[in-house]
Amino acid sequence: MDVYGLQDHGFEGYPFTWTNGRRNEDNIQGWLDKSLAKESFFNRFSPIRVSHLARYGCDHATTGIQLESDNDSKNRKRPYIFRFEELWCKDPACENLVAQFWNNSTKIGFQKLEAMKELDDTFKDYRSNNVRKEICRIENLLKEDIKWDTDRSKIEAYKALERQKDNLLQMEEIAWRQRSRVMWLNHGDQNTKFFHGKVSQRRKTNTNCKLSDLTG
Repeated sequence: MDVYGLQDHGFEGYPFTWTNGRRNEDNIQGWLDKSLAKESFFNRFSPIRVSHLARYGCDHATTGIQLESDNDSKNRKRPYIFRFEELWCKDPACENLVAQFWNNSTKIGFQKLEAMKELDDTFKDYRSNNVRKEICRIENLLKEDIKWDTDRSKIEAYKALERQKDNLLQMEEIAWRQRSRVMWLNHGDQNTKFFHGKVSQRRKTNTNCKLSDLTG
C-alpha cells in the first residue's frame, strides 16, 4: 500500500464479509475485502462511503462504494406522468377495478382514461420507489447479526426474509423493464440494473440542460 500510495477507505457495517456457513463452533468468518485508492482519487470524489452490504444468497457480503453524487440532477423534480403499470396485474383486484372504471356508463372516451388515474393511488404500494423502500427495509433487517447466527430458528427467519426480498426484486424488475421500453428482454433474469441503466440513458437524452439561439 505504501509503495503505490494507496489509502484505506475504511467501512461501515458488520466487520466481516465472508462466512463458511457452518454452525456453532465450526463457523468461521473473515474480512476479505478492502477499498483502496490514491490520494488524487480521494480529492476528486470525496466524500467516499464504503459499506459492507447484506450477505444475500451466498457466503460473501458485497462491498458497496458510494462517491459524491450530482445533487442537482437528483433534486430535479420530474413532471408526473400517469402510466398503467404491468406490476398492478399481480394484484387480484386489478382486473375488476379496471372493468369498473372502463364500464362506467357516465363517462366516455377521455373521461374513462382520466378515471383510470385513480389506480395509481389504489396501488401505491406497487410504485417503484415504495417497492425500493421495502427492499431497503428488508435489507436493513438482513444486515442485522441474524444472518451470521448459527441458531436454526434465526437461520429460518433469515431465509424467510430472503424469499420476501426475492419477490420484491422481481416486482422492481417488472417496473423498471416497463420504463426502459426494452420489451425484447424478459423480466425474471435479474436484469433490473440493465433496465435502470436504459431508463437513465433515456432521461439524459431527453433532458435539456440549456437552450441556445443564434447569438449563443
